Amino acid sequence: MPSRTDKRVDAYLRTLPRWQQAICREVRDLVHAADPEVAETINAPALKAIFKHIIANNRAGGWRKLKRET
Repeated sequence: MPSRTDKRVDAYLRTLPRWQQAICREVRDLVHAADPEVAETINAPALKAIFKHIIANNRAGGWRKLKRET
């Protein structure tokens, strides 16, 4: 299956310090392992929305509490 990486992400990662590159590449690999069809992009608004959702869940008691309530 072809990789759905984005050359802009590659270019961005190359600008980071080596330790940050390593972390970002590990996260990138995990995302692609979880969903090989995921398409990369440079999309800060979408990532911000994900973070806001996670933070709201944490403030509401965390995913375990929310899962018990559903």
